[in-house]
Amino acid sequence: MKHPAIKFLSFFLVLGMLISICGCSGIRLRKDPDPNGGSGGEVKSYEAVLSPKEIKPFSSSFTSGLNRYGFDVLLDLYDGKNIAVSPASLELALLMTAMGATGKTGEEMFASLQMSGLSKEEVLESVAQLMWRANNNSMEAANSLWLQDGYGFAQKYLDICGEDFMADLYTVDYENAAADATERINEWAEDKTHGKIEKILDEDLDDSTRLVLVNALYFLGDWATPFEANSTWDDTFHGASGDSEVPFMHSEWDVSYYDGKTFQLIILPFLGDDGQVGPFAMSFILPKEGCSPEDVAEEMTEEGFETLIKEARSVKVQISLPKFEFEYGTSMVDTMKALGMKEAFSGSAQFDEMTGGENDLFVSNIIHKTYIRVDEEGAEAAAVTAVIMTESAMPFDEPDPIVFNADHPFLFTIYDTTDGTVLFTGVTANLE
Repeated sequence: MKHPAIKFLSFFLVLGMLISICGCSGIRLRKDPDPNGGSGGEVKSYEAVLSPKEIKPFSSSFTSGLNRYGFDVLLDLYDGKNIAVSPASLELALLMTAMGATGKTGEEMFASLQMSGLSKEEVLESVAQLMWRANNNSMEAANSLWLQDGYGFAQKYLDICGEDFMADLYTVDYENAAADATERINEWAEDKTHGKIEKILDEDLDDSTRLVLVNALYFLGDWATPFEANSTWDDTFHGASGDSEVPFMHSEWDVSYYDGKTFQLIILPFLGDDGQVGPFAMSFILPKEGCSPEDVAEEMTEEGFETLIKEARSVKVQISLPKFEFEYGTSMVDTMKALGMKEAFSGSAQFDEMTGGENDLFVSNIIHKTYIRVDEEGAEAAAVTAVIMTESAMPFDEPDPIVFNADHPFLFTIYDTTDGTVLFTGVTANLE
């Protein structure tokens, strides 16, 4: 039975840098020094080892669901300012949370994440492969759980997190050393994002926190064909908030191009680990005259990003693309509620699978932070998401080059060409 209390269970999804991960059955914690070198004494830990998986296309339901979720989030959050989100990181962390949910709580979470058409077994199979993909070819990923020492988490739930999500486990003492636990998590987040997300927690955790769940995703990739530095000069970017003079990269290449109803799209591939064209690429999606970023996101949601890029064809394109770099951060609570995840935020939430029985846990906040940079050499992206849970309380042939001049707000994605799964997406709306 639910009862009043002031206890917190926090889940932190950190899109940042890698930690070595995998799983083994019957996960047990061992005592180790603080992995971040802090002064908080010993913690008990389990460190997973990355598990190789066969890379094959995800089911259409998994890829289309993850991509629709990403553009749904973008549509809900975009307000004429720069925005970047990682649907892959959000999915990983929230799906790990959802694996501990039951009843209506779980149903709403899977539906809001566009995964309701898949069984838990199918989701876990895809998640395990996603973690392997995201640790190759300039992409790095990690999950970790920071557990209150002595709190009764179910072994079955910890095994799922360790084996399928390949999560590391650490125990800390929020009750007596919440500030130290906060510092350790912030240090981990900064390290895993290579310093791009300096702090995941702006304030110390409450002493009633019981769990912090972290997902990290980080990317640093070189273009297969870099832009020439001497072909960069200042041009005018007509931003949503006004014009600005900023450096634009210029080139004329044969690139994959698609002409949509509301947009033009080009695809620039990244190098893989072997120095050849790899599986990751970045698309730049430019709204046509009279169309907005929202119009484009709606077309992406309706048609499916993974479907549209299959129609892209190689053609000579005259590219003008601004260099850009920005950070983004927001609470995801209202967005997730708008997408149908409601009960998880209430006192009626059911997260019984986390403890193997009834408890009073519910989601009290979800925080998402990101970083993106694009220049002549390539792109870098990182993000941090924090989900805070509280216990109780509440084809064509063009003779001339096509012109792709990104001089007004445009969308971008970093995605896996294996099946079009989007890892990062956003809108560059204003530049300085």
